[in-house]
Amino acid sequence: MKLEDVEQQINEWYGSEECDEHFDFLELKFELKEKRYNRFENYIKENDFKKLMERLISEHDSDYINKCILKGYNQYPNNKLSFIFDYVFNYAPNNYKSLFGIELIFFPDDVRKFSGFHFQIIYGQGTIYKIFDKNEELLLSL
Repeated sequence: MKLEDVEQQINEWYGSEECDEHFDFLELKFELKEKRYNRFENYIKENDFKKLMERLISEHDSDYINKCILKGYNQYPNNKLSFIFDYVFNYAPNNYKSLFGIELIFFPDDVRKFSGFHFQIIYGQGTIYKIFDKNEELLLSL
């Protein structure tokens, strides 16, 4: 396929009804996500974020990890904790500071501080999610 053919297909797609429907769908998803973020912000104004995190961390106990392993999955955050990570990495300032002064050379990571917790994601052949308290003690690693 020639570059000109690809360019023509892209230009035709941009003017199509399929393209309009696709971008309408993406806009709807974005609006839904923003509403969820707003509800979460209202929730943490009135509730203790630390208690919420303690509960979510406790949901990821050895039984949960064994369940993941038995199903053939790597350990991963449940939907509620995934939402928290998503929110933190979209809204918390990116004050990058590698925890413990260790730079990860081969596997890039991102650290965000939010409401007394450090949230870290390490990217590699899989993804590792870590939560540390304000003293940088590891609370959860998935």
